Amino acid sequence: ANKDTDVNKFFALTDEQIKKNFPAGYVVTSNPPIVELFELVEPNKHFMLRKPVATILSAILSRKLAGTMAREGLRLGWRARHRQNVSRLVYLAPLITMFVSVSLIQIVNFARENGWIVLHVPHARAWIHEAPYVTKSAFHEGKFDIDVVGADILKQLIQCNGTQLASLPLRGEYGDAYYPRSFVKKPKSASEYNKSDLTLLDICESGLKDDLLTCKAVVDLKAELAQVTEFPVLIAIDEYNAWFQKTVFGYEGVPVKAEDITVIDALRDVDASGYRADRKLANGLFIAATTENYPTKYDFSKQASYKRVRKLLHPYTPQELTSLVDYFHAINFRQSKYSDKDVVFLRLMTKGVPLKVFKQACIL
Repeated sequence: ANKDTDVNKFFALTDEQIKKNFPAGYVVTSNPPIVELFELVEPNKHFMLRKPVATILSAILSRKLAGTMAREGLRLGWRARHRQNVSRLVYLAPLITMFVSVSLIQIVNFARENGWIVLHVPHARAWIHEAPYVTKSAFHEGKFDIDVVGADILKQLIQCNGTQLASLPLRGEYGDAYYPRSFVKKPKSASEYNKSDLTLLDICESGLKDDLLTCKAVVDLKAELAQVTEFPVLIAIDEYNAWFQKTVFGYEGVPVKAEDITVIDALRDVDASGYRADRKLANGLFIAATTENYPTKYDFSKQASYKRVRKLLHPYTPQELTSLVDYFHAINFRQSKYSDKDVVFLRLMTKGVPLKVFKQACIL
């Protein structure tokens, strides 16, 4: 991804990449705007590489986030921990409701293709509005678990990064909570195995074998990933602002707040103080993307400090719209080519909002 030569070009998201990098078919089954987009241009699956995303992908490719971001003149206020191992926060924000999710998908796919360990939360809002239940945490006083959510995270990491996790030893001390994945169930005594041989993959496997341990495994795994230097780590969360709103849950007549849920608390690394110093990754990137699809009285800007690291995703620029029209011609989106008047009409009628452009182009 060259931020100078590849910007505004279209790149394919292959079926192989979807299967490998997005467990449960997230890209093509559970994101309505993207599903609708792919239906409009079927059988093609291409995304435009926009400038804000190209900058991030270029940094991922070089693994020199410090030098790359500095050369871009971004005021990101972070500190390098190693020559090429850095910790950084990027906040993706839409000026209007648009394809922020597309940008995050491009970043996640690119990172996984380039050997990063990636923890991806595609639907943060679902954790507080659609999850089936909460239970009292067996390990964290006053907190609550959502074991099905925790299990999804563990399965995702096993599928996409299992080999890397198996090579990473535990840095923390967790008593006898975890055990080698070769055991079908937890051994009666920790003397049956060598704790020093345990890996991050063992945390994942142990968490999946015990519902009570599932969310603790996610919390501990997140803490371990923050210390990893052997591989770059990406934590990418879509709909991040939902975690600062009311949940649908209550327990014994008392509302359960988002921060009271263990797996959310473990990943809510940006708050009113900014990117929390105790959460920064030793070698990686934390990306939080927001959505305006669900209006709420909560003002996210007053609950989290992010403006210094914000990368705004604007409606299509005239140059981007021209590239899109060229793409329509290349895939034979319609039999005749769009005239200059058609392009002006598209811009006026859609105000450059991506999905609106695609829909309007269908009826021109």
